[in-house]
This record gives sequence, structure tokens and C-alpha cells, in this order.
Amino acid sequence: PGDDIGFRRALVLLGQTTEMLSSYKDRFSLRHVDIIRGVVTLDSADSLASQTISDVFLRARLPGVEQAFSLTVRGKSGGEEQRLNFRGSSPSGMASGKVEPIQFAYWSPQGSFEFTGEGALTQNVTLKGTISGSGSVASLLRLPASPGKPVVASLSANLDFSGRGVNLADLKLNHGDDLYQGVASLRHDGQRWGVSGTFATGKTDISNLAAPLLKLRKADGSWNDAPIDIDALFGINLDLRISADSLGLFGQTLENAAVAVLVRPGKAELSLGDARYQRGTARLRATAMPGSFGVDLKINASLERSDIGTALAEIMGVRRIAGIGNTALALETSGRTTAQFISNAEGKFSANLRSGELVGIDLIKLAARRDLRPEVAIVSALGGRTAVESAVLSVKVANGSASIVESHLQAGRMVGTLLGSIDFSQALHDLNGSIVLVPGDGQQAEPTPVIDFSVTGPLLEPRMRPMPVTQQKRS
Repeated sequence: PGDDIGFRRALVLLGQTTEMLSSYKDRFSLRHVDIIRGVVTLDSADSLASQTISDVFLRARLPGVEQAFSLTVRGKSGGEEQRLNFRGSSPSGMASGKVEPIQFAYWSPQGSFEFTGEGALTQNVTLKGTISGSGSVASLLRLPASPGKPVVASLSANLDFSGRGVNLADLKLNHGDDLYQGVASLRHDGQRWGVSGTFATGKTDISNLAAPLLKLRKADGSWNDAPIDIDALFGINLDLRISADSLGLFGQTLENAAVAVLVRPGKAELSLGDARYQRGTARLRATAMPGSFGVDLKINASLERSDIGTALAEIMGVRRIAGIGNTALALETSGRTTAQFISNAEGKFSANLRSGELVGIDLIKLAARRDLRPEVAIVSALGGRTAVESAVLSVKVANGSASIVESHLQAGRMVGTLLGSIDFSQALHDLNGSIVLVPGDGQQAEPTPVIDFSVTGPLLEPRMRPMPVTQQKRS
């Protein structure tokens, strides 16, 4: 905007100041200006925003109306030192809008950049050339600092800057050890900023970048109740697309991943299209819109022909099943905080597994040792594996609680069921199940109990225990 204090404003101010000083050159022979330990204040047109730079050292050189102007400035803003070096446009060139060679560099504790090229420093600033820069990602994006060493990003690109906005071509962006290549642009239509970028990368991990944005829990383990900045969520037009051969996120790896983030007035959307995950295909689409209760959120996700057992093992830290299967999730919720999103969630989840295994218990061995005391039989079967022909699970989500609608496990003549719910608001399990041995073909008999069990405990640390009813049935 015209009253914005920033890069454009600083360049315009530089041109106006140089033109003013040079206009008095013939009368006063003003060829240089030095300021030591001064104070510079930049005010917006409406005086609603200002920036004060203290302890200023300034050196300006104006060798002639037709010769290049140079400027060196350093000072402190907010207690932090900043530096600017400039050389380029002549006073006459600034006054006429002539395109001339320009070089400048800026440094602050958050980051730095350099430009070499040409341009015109008039009210309608234009620049063309190469730009490079680096800085701390958390500081530049105003994100909370993450533990450990700060992640530094650097970029280089061909810059085209004008009243229409900024274009960056042949853009190379290094984020930590990751390299992104592509194009980007920045626009302002008088009301909203518009940012777009298309990048390709080989192997990358975005966990550090995403972590501050996904703080779902507080230090005490409860869901985060900090309100979401709704204005910031929908505040700009954004079109960001990233394709990666290998994309890492919180310990999970997606191959051939294509991620898109689109933001328009009143709608934000995140999508992941046909990425390879655990030998299968992963898809995700999440949309957010302003609603009467804050933000209305919809999530649809699926896994097809993926190694579900390995995926769960990597997330929960322990392997309980093995095999290839499909999952599908559809959720709708609303709120202003993570805690409200969890408690207001409605939807469904389904999963099916074919030709897999139960890991950690041999049910066939357990069934064969029914003559032993239950706890002895269970101990003898622990550490084994049980082949599973199929497993099906269907869950309904309402008011932040997931209730099992249907469950079925088939392992030879053994059949298992699971009932109960998981309260996501409290992050607790309340499940119970049973496995029975059904009679063989032509046999007339009741199913024989093999094991009854309960699943309790925290969401990511479930505890499975035999239930007393098992001992009663088997005594």
C-alpha cells in the first residue's frame, strides 16, 4: 500500500531525499552528509505506524548530479543493530526516472539480503537484477523459537520489482539441508497481499517448519485452548505448490508428494494428492472457512493398499499388527481453539486389513493351553504372532468421541470383536474386546472363549489387559 513502511517506502524515501539534497548542490556545494549518533524516525502517511532508529551513523556521498549516489547507514531499531549500504542512481536519474545500475545490501540479526542490477528510484520504483539473502526462518516468519539450533534459510533469484509487484525467477531456496527450486511472486491489489510460489525439491523434511503451527497440546497434556487468529488465517491470497520426491513430516515419509496450499477470502485449503506412503497411496484434503463458531473445518483423508501395521508402529512406537489395508477418514468440526475442534468433531472412520498378522501374541497357542490358568496361558502365548485373514473396523465420531460401530477379526477359526469408545476430548481409551474359537464345519457347539481384554489409558499409550470375566469363563 502507499502508506506502507517497508522496502518500497524506503526506496522511495531514499530517492526523494537524494533529489532534495542534490537540488541544493549548486548553491551550497553539498557533496556529502555525515550523521553520528543521530535518530531517524519513519512515519506512515496516516501516522498510525512508525519506526525509530537510534544511535544512527549515516554517511551519504553526492559527487555530482550526473554521478552515482552512495549511502551507508547503521543504527538500532528495537535494540537490535541494522545496516544498509547503497550505491547507484544519480540525482538526475532519480529525478527523471532513468534506469541506472544499482547495488544495495541490508543486514539485521533476523536476516540479510543483497541486490545487484539496475532500476529507477522514482515514485514508481522499478528494479531488475539478482538478489540473494539468508536468515532465521522462525525470526523472519515471527514464529516461536523451536528447541535446538535455529533453522537458517537462504535464497537467490532473478528479481523483477515494479508497481505491479515482485517476481522471482530461477529461485533457489535452501531451508536447512533442503533445496527448493522454482518461481514465486508477490502482489498487492490495494486490499490484500497475494503470494504465489511453485517449488520442486528432492528430499526434504518440513517438521521443524510445521511444528510451531501444529501445537495441539499444552505442557500439561491437555488440548491447546489458545484462540486461532482467524484474520491471519484468511488474511492473504496464497497459492503455494510443492512437489517432493521424498517429504518428511514428524517421522513419516511421503514419496512423490504434491502439496498445495490455497487461501482466498473466506476459504483456506490444504491438499495432498496421490503420495506414496508405506507402499500405498495417501490422499488428504482439508478446508477451513469462517463460521458462526469461529472456523468450520472439514478433513477427508485416505490410505489405499498401505502397510497399516508399519504406519501405526511408527506413530505409536509399538507394533501390534502387520499387513496391507485401506483406511478412510471424514471429519467436520468448528471452533476457535484446538480443544473446541476436538470436542466438536463429527464424522466417521473405517479400516480394513487383508492377510495380516497380530504381533505380540499367538492366539493359536493360547487356545491350545486352555487347561492352564488364564494368566499362565497368556504368558506362554506372549511374544508370538497370529495370522489374520481379515480385520474390519468402522467408527462413528460424535462430540469428540469415537464409538465403534462394527468390528470383526478373522484368524482361522478364531473370531474377534471390539466394542467401546475413545474420548478424544479427554484423550482416553475405554474399549473391551473378546476372541472366541468357533466350532469347525459340521460341529454343533458354542464358541469357546479364548481371551477377553480391555484397552484403557492415554490416547497414544494404550494399555491392554486381560479382563476378570475371562478367568470366570475359563475356570
